[in-house]
Amino acid sequence: MVAAIRGWTRERVPVDQKTYDIYRSIANTRKLPKDAIIYFTTGWSRANGLNINVWWIDLHVKTGDTTGYTFRIRDGKLRSQLLPADERSRFNLEVIAMAFHKHHDSRNVFPLAQGYQQNGKPAMSWRVAILPFIEQQALYERYDRNEPWDSEHNRKLLSEIPSFYRHPMGKPDSTNTSYFVLTGPETIFDGDRPNTADIHDSSASTLLLVEAKRNTPWTKPDDIPYAADRPLPKFGGWFEGGFNAAFADGHVVFLPDSRAENVIRAFITKASAELVPQTARRARW
Repeated sequence: MVAAIRGWTRERVPVDQKTYDIYRSIANTRKLPKDAIIYFTTGWSRANGLNINVWWIDLHVKTGDTTGYTFRIRDGKLRSQLLPADERSRFNLEVIAMAFHKHHDSRNVFPLAQGYQQNGKPAMSWRVAILPFIEQQALYERYDRNEPWDSEHNRKLLSEIPSFYRHPMGKPDSTNTSYFVLTGPETIFDGDRPNTADIHDSSASTLLLVEAKRNTPWTKPDDIPYAADRPLPKFGGWFEGGFNAAFADGHVVFLPDSRAENVIRAFITKASAELVPQTARRARW
């Protein structure tokens, strides 16, 4: 009994049977008692060489009129459900960014973006390519990489969209994604071998992923094209006043619409040596 509660607390703590029964119900159903109190704490951490946001979620559950117990929640799916929508979206971006780097560690390149074929096969979205790195190996193996994304076989997989790709404010049955990379000259994904060695600007000030409200099925190899001589693409659309974005070092921030356009353009490019104000690089807006 004590060992089973270990993942919810800082250390093994003996509890009475009633408290354990409450814990077991929450763990099995991922539903909280009505009188549960949730405490959020946020900060920065470093994992696998990446800078990531960390949320500590403590759940206080009453076990009697004057008694209760506080759990440190470590269950990933429950944690993501408890976070507010904006934090869940940032959590999604961090999971995806981490998967990009795991892919890079495994194959020395980031997954390919839209429009690039590999070994003569149909273009495949990076969202499919990183499935093994977000614990979706079985889904990856069922995707037929010899067929286009919208073939009869592959379209059947749309309904199995991983939760990290669907925006937390989207419809529960939506098969669209809200997370994209930027493609085009001077972006990270401007060729057929995107990698960290090509990021000559600081990785902490080079965009890897952005949040955008678009009708794009998650398996479709479609991202956001960028060109220095064209208007800035429209990002966001989910939250008032800006959008969430992940940088190449793994950290995720909310970028306000008030951020100067030249700074956003500097964030997009990987090797143009634009001057980005120090306060704009790592601030948590």
